[in-house]
Amino acid sequence: LGFLIVCDAITTYAFHQIQTRKYGIWNAILHDEMNADILIMGNSRAWRQYAPAIIDSILGCNTYNLGVDGSSFNRQYIRYKAYRHYQSSKPKYIIQDVGWTTTDKTFGYDREQFMPYMIYPYFRKCIVNEEPMCFGELYIPMYRYYVNNFYDELVKYEVEIYKGYAPEFGDWEGDIKDVEPFMAEVDSTTMEELYEYIEDLRNDDIQLVFVLSPR
Repeated sequence: LGFLIVCDAITTYAFHQIQTRKYGIWNAILHDEMNADILIMGNSRAWRQYAPAIIDSILGCNTYNLGVDGSSFNRQYIRYKAYRHYQSSKPKYIIQDVGWTTTDKTFGYDREQFMPYMIYPYFRKCIVNEEPMCFGELYIPMYRYYVNNFYDELVKYEVEIYKGYAPEFGDWEGDIKDVEPFMAEVDSTTMEELYEYIEDLRNDDIQLVFVLSPR
């Protein structure tokens, strides 16, 4: 047990040093003073399409992108709550990207990103409320890393980010005439969280802007 505890501590420390993609953003939230005037919230469309450098150059402000890849609003809300809990300053504006997956519920995908931060009580509580965890992941040292392929996560190439943003360059491959109507999934719990989020921002006097960006 002592050996596993030591291994768990070393592995956790190693993940907290990563500065790329998903871990880089979480580490910035937990360890850096971001002092953002504007936060970008949303899924991968926000993460890949909203460039803080461009926004900052035009508005003369400090912008940070908190987009969560492949995630509906329930995951995005975890990131926002972590930001407000661990950061000393609040943003003035939030640009919230919305789309056909916003009101759905995401769990399972990319869940390994949460494992290094389960040592923080508030973070752990937020995660457990949204992401099903087995007994071993919650209470046995190293088990959460073992079942979530931690070695590949440590050594594989990750996307470089700037203030949370990861640009992706490519050509438009579709045609607006080919777009078919789509009925979005609506999860009642996610909708409750969305209403709670809006009320939180209202109480904190944070201006919220909804944007439907190109897919």
